[in-house]
Amino acid sequence: MELTLSDDQIERYSRHIILENVGVNGQQTLLASKVLIIGAGGLGAPASLYLAAAGVGTLGLVDADQVDLSNLQRQVIHHTADVGRNKVESAANKLRAINPDVTVHALHMRVEANNILDLIEGYDFVIDVHPREGRPARVEISDTFAVMGWSMGGQYAAALAVAMPARVTRLAIIAGALPLTEPGVFARLPVMDRAYTRLSQRSPSLARMCFRTMGFTARAAPSLYGKLAAAELGPADGKVLRDEGFDVFARMSAEALRRPDGVVEDYRAWIRPWGFTPEQVAVPADVWAGENDQLVDADWQRELAGRMKDATLHTRPGGHFMAHLHYQEIFEHLTR
Repeated sequence: MELTLSDDQIERYSRHIILENVGVNGQQTLLASKVLIIGAGGLGAPASLYLAAAGVGTLGLVDADQVDLSNLQRQVIHHTADVGRNKVESAANKLRAINPDVTVHALHMRVEANNILDLIEGYDFVIDVHPREGRPARVEISDTFAVMGWSMGGQYAAALAVAMPARVTRLAIIAGALPLTEPGVFARLPVMDRAYTRLSQRSPSLARMCFRTMGFTARAAPSLYGKLAAAELGPADGKVLRDEGFDVFARMSAEALRRPDGVVEDYRAWIRPWGFTPEQVAVPADVWAGENDQLVDADWQRELAGRMKDATLHTRPGGHFMAHLHYQEIFEHLTR
């Protein structure tokens, strides 16, 4: 819904409005925008001040710390009287005072792996400026790392290896696929994967409804969901699900299906051209295959390893979830 600017807003944002690339429409977009800022300290403070002054309509602030006297020489949003207060509450008060047009959500909490999806949901943009465990939020350009991708994610791990060969030390692809745009590859996918791919391409709204229903089922009837999945995946993967617990698999599935839009985009993305070939992967690589994988063609990992310049094929007992059984060995190779 288009926002109508009041006379006061036209005056407040007049310096924006006269800019050719902003204008009234641009200011309306800013007022309708939602930005989450993780960290209300040295970088989060000026970022939030300028975004509030510019008229970004909703700002979320996440920080678990309190204002300390030593913060004041650089964290300009906090005042002497704020020492001892939660940083997000101190910052929120200043932002509301600067611009009453802005809705500020102050979240006094730490960002963890188990809450990040809930925190960012509904925001258009996320600014992460909070150091973690004493390390700066920015990564030095000289840093190196290993990459790993399972199933659909194999192509993304390989893309990093091609794009950053000087920084990627090793690549692991587990139960991965060949480029689906190569002749005959897509037709060798399981029927359900082909169906979800085409549905995501041709009717994203219907695909979202399907994935939303699957997520609801995983949450509402976890044991039934796990049992049905075990029966469909085949004996090797079914055993993994039974051993780890059907409820555990259902919780994992519910989390993966939390954002149906993202699942649709995953299916739409993996059918697109990679933009490179396996032959262009030059970093040391390990390709892992399950002997009884019923979801991907047994020849794909063999061909994938053969087409990379420095790859080793590892075939182990198990199915598509073979990493659950051999994760220690996989990580040992990845960290060499």
